[in-house]
Amino acid sequence: MTYSVEKMENLIDYNEQTVNKKILASSENNMAILFALKQNQVLKTHTSPVDAFIFVLSGEIFFNIKNTNHTISPGEILFFKKNEKHTVLAQKDSKFIVIRLGD
Repeated sequence: MTYSVEKMENLIDYNEQTVNKKILASSENNMAILFALKQNQVLKTHTSPVDAFIFVLSGEIFFNIKNTNHTISPGEILFFKKNEKHTVLAQKDSKFIVIRLGD
């Protein structure tokens, strides 16, 4: 196995037409997904099958859950429970990682 150090932000580019995502790691119960959203792009309302957290690398996002908006900036993290409907809106060009924590 070859080891390398990468800048997380350099692993994904923006896409003008759609949300861009890249699975960084996956196992039976866990997953790490890197996202890139242009300003005003939206991850439509959905749920996670397991508890998860979102960590913003760059930009700024609104995370709506239980009809409450949370502004998340670089370096900040928000934990959320499985099966809770949520929506993500990029306030600025944003890159973030979602870590799904399996049971």
